[in-house]
Order: sequence, then C-alpha cells, then structure tokens
Amino acid sequence: MDQSKNCRYGCSKLMLPLLMLMLVTACSPAHMTKKQDGLNILTVKPDPGKAALVVARTTSFGGAINFFNYLDHRFIGVTRGKSCFVKTDIEPGLQYLITRTESLETGKILFEPDKVYYVQESPRIGWVVARVTLSPVSPLHLSEEIGEGGCSWYVIDENDRAEDLTDHEYIEAVTDYEREVTEGYHKEFTEYVGFPVK
Repeated sequence: MDQSKNCRYGCSKLMLPLLMLMLVTACSPAHMTKKQDGLNILTVKPDPGKAALVVARTTSFGGAINFFNYLDHRFIGVTRGKSCFVKTDIEPGLQYLITRTESLETGKILFEPDKVYYVQESPRIGWVVARVTLSPVSPLHLSEEIGEGGCSWYVIDENDRAEDLTDHEYIEAVTDYEREVTEGYHKEFTEYVGFPVK
C-alpha cells in the first residue's frame, strides 16, 4: 500500500470519532456536562435544611438555543433541547429565577427548607432567537411532560462556568417582573408553593 492510501485510511479512521465527539458536544447545553440519562425527577431531594429546584425543557422545539438560568445574580445552569438540571442546595428565602435568551424571563419563588420546586421552560418565537416562558408546575405534571424515559440531566462544567448576571441585567429583570406583577401577571409564581419531600 502506498503512503497516500495509508494516510487516507488512517485519517478516515480518526475522522469518525472526531465527528461523533463534535455531534455530542454540539447537542449539549453550553457550560454543562451530562450527568445521567433518564433522570426520574420524582426522586430529587434537597440537601438537609435546603430547598431543591428542578428546571426542565420538555420539547426539542427551539432546541439549538441555550437558556441560561440564574438565581438572583448567580448562574445555576443551562437547558438546551430536551434536558434538565437540578439544584439541591438552595438557601431558604425569596429569590428570583431569571432565564436569559433573547430576553430576560423572571419568576419569584419563596424557597422553603425540605421542599422541591419544579419549573418548566417552554420556548416561544422571538425576533432573532427563541424566547422562553417559565411555568412553575407540579412534579407529576413535569414528569408527564418529560415522558417515561426521564430527562437528560446536566450539571455545570466547573471548568467552563458561565458568568453570573450583570447588575444591569438583574435590575432590568427584577424591575420588569415586579411591574408585571402589579399589572396582574405572574400569578402562577405568586401562588406557587414547593412540594414536601416524600
């Protein structure tokens, strides 16, 4: 076998794994790594004395767009496509859940110890990229929306952590949310309570 044929064969053997790696990483949310396929969200429990939050996207619609999530200023995870992330160490108290895409979408949650909170992210049409709707839901509703296979669970890649919200973004999100509450919006968040751990 001549040198050029040998190189083509060897190079093509290397290309397939490289292409597969690119495909897998292209489908993962930015700044996240996969922890588990098929997570049953009904098994999530908070750390002792803390609250837990499950955030899930249950559709592949708008799947190429990353939804960046924050509790107040702090980055807590990204969803992309059909995926979820879990935070089990939330300090009790009132906090804003802010999701950033083309715009900022906000919900305010009173976290109580030893309870789990479930939020469904639904993409909607935006001007340039998808926007997001946040819906606080029951564990049963979210589990049914995810389906029998469970969700693909992602955790923050500590070597590629996203930046926290800027003060400007945080103030804009909170100001808009509080104004909209006075206009009669966001009742689903103002009336939402967590679910005790069973």
